[in-house]
Amino acid sequence: MVTSGPQSDRLAFGEYIQKNMKLYELRNGVTLDGPATANYVRGELARFLRRAPYQVNLLLGAVDASPEQTSEPSLYWIDYFGSMAKVNFGAHGYGAHFCLSIFDREWKPDMSLDEAKDVLKKCRAELDQRFLVRNGQWAYTVKEVLDTILNRKRWRQFSAFVSALGDQFDGESPNVWDFLSTWQRDRSGSR
Repeated sequence: MVTSGPQSDRLAFGEYIQKNMKLYELRNGVTLDGPATANYVRGELARFLRRAPYQVNLLLGAVDASPEQTSEPSLYWIDYFGSMAKVNFGAHGYGAHFCLSIFDREWKPDMSLDEAKDVLKKCRAELDQRFLVRNGQWAYTVKEVLDTILNRKRWRQFSAFVSALGDQFDGESPNVWDFLSTWQRDRSGSR
């Protein structure tokens, strides 16, 4: 899950989602899959919009385990109004104005990791050239996710270039709950 927005809202909403997903799992004995998690997150943002809104935009990526081993990665674009779309690429914030056109032109199904990195380099070059604030030192992170569920030897790239906005990726795992619990474990271990 990649989030952008004010740090306090990102932290509060991220922890709220994490704790409530665990509570759901304990009560029902079922872990939510990727689409169910995306719909839950979207619903919670929409519900909070009417009383105490969180100013959080998200990109949620998931690869679900299935008995048939035919699961494919998915990426959900969710904004702070509770709008959601399943997308092949995404970005939020000012960087999205420059990068989405590049993603739209360059993205193709089954891109190799090197091709995906080339697209991100084009986005970075565009931001360096056209973005108003240019200091030459972008704080960004790109995460590569290995598709272990499908047991393939190729990398899948489904996280987006939101790194130019200073956003952070809060963990990685084939299962949404696994990466949330890993993220929490890593955070609590570093204190």
